[in-house]
Amino acid sequence: MEATNKKTWKPTTGGILNIIIGSCHLLGALGVIFALLFIVSFSKSIILEEMWNQLGQQGMGLGIIIAVLVCVILFMAIIGTLSLVGGIYALKRKMWGLALTGSIASMLGSTVIGILAIIFIAMSKDEFV
Repeated sequence: MEATNKKTWKPTTGGILNIIIGSCHLLGALGVIFALLFIVSFSKSIILEEMWNQLGQQGMGLGIIIAVLVCVILFMAIIGTLSLVGGIYALKRKMWGLALTGSIASMLGSTVIGILAIIFIAMSKDEFV
């Protein structure tokens, strides 16, 4: 006689936490993209030209600012995507490793919620197929 796997609330809760954090990161990346577009499009305006000149004198030009913002966008997009995908697989109770990876990515974004997601996913390993 086979033992049936009892479904608990743990992977569902961990998956929802991952999806919330992943969505917030993707929205944050979108916000940084808009900020980057604003900076690039208005970099030649009179108001910002003086600021760029001052930054250029301090050794920090517009190119460095754009490079940093692009790195922030990539980081947020990768973390957000991993968290979102891990949360979806946690809700489906499939691919425990990917669900745990999404929880670890969530921890990089929001420490307390990410740790809770890791705990819930790790405690429910036997519920995954």
